[in-house]
Amino acid sequence: MYVIFAVTNFYFVSHTMMKNEQVTVKNAVDATISRFEEYNQPLNKETVKNRILVDTKNSYKDTLVDQLKRNDLQIVIADVNNKQLYETKNYNIPIEKTSELTIKEQHKNNRLKGLVGTAPIKSKQTGKIIGYVSIYNNIHIYHETINSLLSKLLPNAFFVLVASIFAGYVLVGLVLRRIRMISKTIKSINESPESEVRIPKQKQNDELSDVAEQFNSMLDRLQQYTNQQKEFVQDVSHELRTPVAVLEGHLQLLNRWGKDDPEVLEESLQSSLQEVSRMKHMIQEMLDLTRLEQDENKYADEVTDAKPIILQIYNDFKTLHPDFKITLDYDVREDAQVKIYRSHLEQIIIILMDNATKYSDDKKEIYMSVSRSENYLEIAVQDFGVGISTENQEKIFNRFYRADKDRSRASGGTGLGLPIAKQLVKNYKGFMYVESIVGSGSVFKIELPIVTKKD
Repeated sequence: MYVIFAVTNFYFVSHTMMKNEQVTVKNAVDATISRFEEYNQPLNKETVKNRILVDTKNSYKDTLVDQLKRNDLQIVIADVNNKQLYETKNYNIPIEKTSELTIKEQHKNNRLKGLVGTAPIKSKQTGKIIGYVSIYNNIHIYHETINSLLSKLLPNAFFVLVASIFAGYVLVGLVLRRIRMISKTIKSINESPESEVRIPKQKQNDELSDVAEQFNSMLDRLQQYTNQQKEFVQDVSHELRTPVAVLEGHLQLLNRWGKDDPEVLEESLQSSLQEVSRMKHMIQEMLDLTRLEQDENKYADEVTDAKPIILQIYNDFKTLHPDFKITLDYDVREDAQVKIYRSHLEQIIIILMDNATKYSDDKKEIYMSVSRSENYLEIAVQDFGVGISTENQEKIFNRFYRADKDRSRASGGTGLGLPIAKQLVKNYKGFMYVESIVGSGSVFKIELPIVTKKD
């Protein structure tokens, strides 16, 4: 950048000064011509001597020669035959016959030495050429200025070059050190894919910091997927152990003697089919939960009117469970447009209502309320059943966790309903929590973002 600045600066200074020197030559030529253009006859030595040494008409205090000397200019005047009539010094400047002003550069040993301006002197009355004038400018000031400029630019350029090399070495070293740190982290992960090593948090706020942050986020997400796969395998293996054992027991029973007894055969087949159906349902729910955890933003832009869905589920459960007293308190006057996919909202409410029916004891009563705050639609489902202890209230959202395992198995539960519901709510930037007292029942509450006028 400094070299570009220096070259540009040098070019413009040099070009501007050369233009000024050419203007100086032109003005000197014009000043000389103005002293002789009133003559009608060709110039001679006497005429030139009288007019160039003193200007009686304009009464100049300084003569033309003195003015030219002050500007480092030299003058040569010739007659119409190109014979010199006057010169300030013996510069042997050749005068070329020309019909108009010409300014040429004079070089010596491939170096610019000066400028020579030549022009014809014409009579103002007749318009004929009566002589020639040639002005030589040794451009002394131009050379001094250019040399002074170079004497400042060149040392500065050398200093800037050395400083740039040093600064570049330091900066590149810092960048390479951070790149080597990233490379080392990648190597460690390649050697041990399950390693939790991450790129250290960068102090600088630059592109490499962004790369490191994105890389760590990618590793965290990959680690999450890996853990999900492990949990999936472990949970499925654990949960399938019981139905497989049941199937194995019935098959061994039939293999020994039960196939000859119609009652035992019928009972074993029914139990086996029931366990197979439960395994099929559990595996499907596991797959659904895994997809939900991996596709968080698939339906992020979906909008649903909550009221028709809530009323439909309320009426469906009243029909399916006539022995329950189900109450709905819908305290939302205007339309409640929520940011969620329709089927997912149905799935969440059905899971909560289904759990409320399963875990109710003698008091078969369910209370569902719907209200809204400034930014969220709040849905609560309350039952008056067994309740959940304080230590179990967080665990019930874990896969396959059942606070009352005997009751869950008897009702066909897999322990996946609440994890699915909470993951769905989480995917849509909502909240889900539970309030419960053992023996008095539970209240499950969800909050879903409402579509505002700005949205």
